[in-house]
Amino acid sequence: MSRSVFDPLPDEGRWGTALLIDGNIGIGGAPRRLPQRVREVVAPEGLLLVETTPGDVDERRRVRIHSGHRPVSTVFPWAVAERWTSARGRHFVALRACR
Repeated sequence: MSRSVFDPLPDEGRWGTALLIDGNIGIGGAPRRLPQRVREVVAPEGLLLVETTPGDVDERRRVRIHSGHRPVSTVFPWAVAERWTSARGRHFVALRACR
């Protein structure tokens, strides 16, 4: 069964991890709304794993979505917990919800 992330989902607020890859941070044309929605789905200590482009992480640990060099969202309540590059050169960040 498939559903929209914006529809009610099983066990909302108790997910340990949510994963956004292949550019789906803008799923549904809502790059500002999606991180807020994922925050509702994951547990308070949960993680959001996001595939990014190189250099897409703000070193000050403030998170927002960019299109090229232009921000397309305000800073949202996630903090960068970790970042890494896979053996195939894909870039990821692990975000933890701020309380």
